[in-house]
Amino acid sequence: MKRTAAGAIGLAVACTVAAGVAGWRLGWFARGTTMSVASPAGSEPVAWSATVERSFESNGTTTTAVSRFARDGDRMRLEWDEGGRRMVLLVRPDLGVRWLVDFEKGAYTETPLTGPANPGQDGVEAPLTATEIERTVEAGAPADAFAARRERIDDDTVDGHRCAVYRSRLEALDGTTAESTVWEAVDLGGLALRSEIRGSSGTVARTVLRDLSRNPPPDTFELPPGVRKSGQTP
Repeated sequence: MKRTAAGAIGLAVACTVAAGVAGWRLGWFARGTTMSVASPAGSEPVAWSATVERSFESNGTTTTAVSRFARDGDRMRLEWDEGGRRMVLLVRPDLGVRWLVDFEKGAYTETPLTGPANPGQDGVEAPLTATEIERTVEAGAPADAFAARRERIDDDTVDGHRCAVYRSRLEALDGTTAESTVWEAVDLGGLALRSEIRGSSGTVARTVLRDLSRNPPPDTFELPPGVRKSGQTP
């Protein structure tokens, strides 16, 4: 089936917004693809937390989603609202489990982990490394005849952090294009504090990190007090 850059970017930005609601990881769409850009993409600090704000614009309509993400090594936490319910997903490779907490029910479910931590497979988004954003933009290359270019276009400051600004352009054989711009914080190992993904049809997905912290409290990755295991009597 012939794919266009517009189609690729449309799915990518849809996944971006869904990530804030359902805990999808931006990299899922790109899993298994090959990076073809020359410049190395950024990474992230070992420990950090932030509020993740996302928006998706299409046909005059804007959809927004807000979540809270934290990690310390392999330990990860994602918090979001789903239908008015506060949900938290905790991944604890050190204990071999992940917990999904439903605060409305005051309960959690426990699922065993197998193998090393993998944010995408574990259901936790690690949404804002430049690597994941760039992989999303070039999700079709090279098997689907997409050509991708990545270049450093500027230096900027975002919330006091000096950033290298990179732009990637995806071109399909039919001439359609998609483009991403990523602001990578130099002092945070390349963590993308801001990103924009634009499709040729006019769709735009934006992601911004706010309230960034380098030192999540230790209890961030623990079960909240008072919740019970699902199925147990209160």
